[in-house]
Amino acid sequence: MKHISTSYLPLRNVLLLLSGPLVFLFILYGVVLDPGKPEVTQMAAITAWVAIWWFTEPVDLAVTSFLPFILMPLLGIASPGDTAAQYMDPIIFLFLGGFILAFAMEKWDLHTRLALGILSKTGAEPSRILAGVMVAAFFLSMWVSNTATVLMLVPAVLSIIAHVRGEDVSDGTHPIAIALLLGLAYAATMGGMSTLVGTPPNMYFYSFYQRTFPGDASVNFASFFLMAGMITFLLAGGTYAVIRWRYLRGHKGHLPRHYFRDKYRHLGMLNRDQKVVITLFVVTVIAWFTRPDFTFGSWTLTGWANALGIGSRVNDGMVVVAVCILLFMIPAKTEKRRILEWSDVQRLPYGIVLLFGSGFALALGFMESGLSDWLAERLEILHHVHPLVLLLVSGMVITVISEFASNIACVQMVLPIMVALGAESDLPVKGLMLATTLFASLGFMMPVATAPNTIVFGSGMIKTRDMIRTGFWINLLGIVLISLFIWLRFG
Repeated sequence: MKHISTSYLPLRNVLLLLSGPLVFLFILYGVVLDPGKPEVTQMAAITAWVAIWWFTEPVDLAVTSFLPFILMPLLGIASPGDTAAQYMDPIIFLFLGGFILAFAMEKWDLHTRLALGILSKTGAEPSRILAGVMVAAFFLSMWVSNTATVLMLVPAVLSIIAHVRGEDVSDGTHPIAIALLLGLAYAATMGGMSTLVGTPPNMYFYSFYQRTFPGDASVNFASFFLMAGMITFLLAGGTYAVIRWRYLRGHKGHLPRHYFRDKYRHLGMLNRDQKVVITLFVVTVIAWFTRPDFTFGSWTLTGWANALGIGSRVNDGMVVVAVCILLFMIPAKTEKRRILEWSDVQRLPYGIVLLFGSGFALALGFMESGLSDWLAERLEILHHVHPLVLLLVSGMVITVISEFASNIACVQMVLPIMVALGAESDLPVKGLMLATTLFASLGFMMPVATAPNTIVFGSGMIKTRDMIRTGFWINLLGIVLISLFIWLRFG
């Protein structure tokens, strides 16, 4: 009888699995951080275990997310009820609603219309195609996850590459192919950085800030976009210049002049169901931007929430969930079903929901155990460091971490430290937290740094050295832009 081998874990994976609990036990029983306050050491041990598994991923990130729920109550840091409550934070509904709205756009092929509509206006020269691809990816990922954006656009970009390259197929690393694919991945990441719903780190920052400063309504969808949008617009422009200079100098295209215009016209007119999705999408965005009050000097424009007397009873998550309910209610005209059915959204990333919850649980543990205060005391040495230097150094460290670890995991681990650091620096905590969140998305060098990088690298048309050499300059530009903006805005 033929022997059938059973599955086994590689030695490296076994060592990574064991490293987390071993470090946890070592800190728990072999280290005393604050005599008289054992909960400080206990929380540090939990954090170390979670951090090791998050950064090395011997198990899925979602599996690691269960650890705070088990360990914090067992060690008496927080009750089971208080810990479990962190896993259903209101920001999660904003995240899920944004995904459902994105699924509606994808189902009715609106992402293709948007991409071709933009490309039909930019032209058929390689540099213009690059601009069109980046604009399309940037705008889409402001509202759709950057992973979904790249997955939706990469087939179209590969088709463009095939037409532009013509008969030149001998070299898999054609400069035009590298330029368009890197531009797609980088622009999708940057678009996600610019809105609260664009990427998980931004949403985590939003909720973490509200928890840290309860009652402070200065951070909302509109204010975040005004701060992060300016940075990401400048970064995207610089990225376009770098990619164009490195790969497209002297290259001419092979596409017909009206290639994209003809493709767009081939889609035909918008049908009634597509118009419904577009209308509700626009309504959602307008509602997000106009919900809070806007202050211009001595003049204040009242947002619709306060104008209706419900300012404290409504948030951005409720807005998008209400729109999603409408999508599930409105009958479709082109087929015998509704605009959205629950079967259309079965791909909701529930693992990210657990990841969010575990980060909030850790933040609760930092506060309840006193670990935040202990860190603040250790960071007093940084009080006299110039804020700009502090930002630049923090940016380099966080960016390096995010090249090899999940950006959401990076933000979850670093934000509590930045709160403690803010208490000892001349830079407001809000500025440090925003900078940290944006720094964590600057993973442009390594194929594994972000999902967009991994997807375009999987095309086989990009070599690791191309991504490293180009991404280095994009990372550096991002660190400088973010540091300067935060320093000038909050310093």
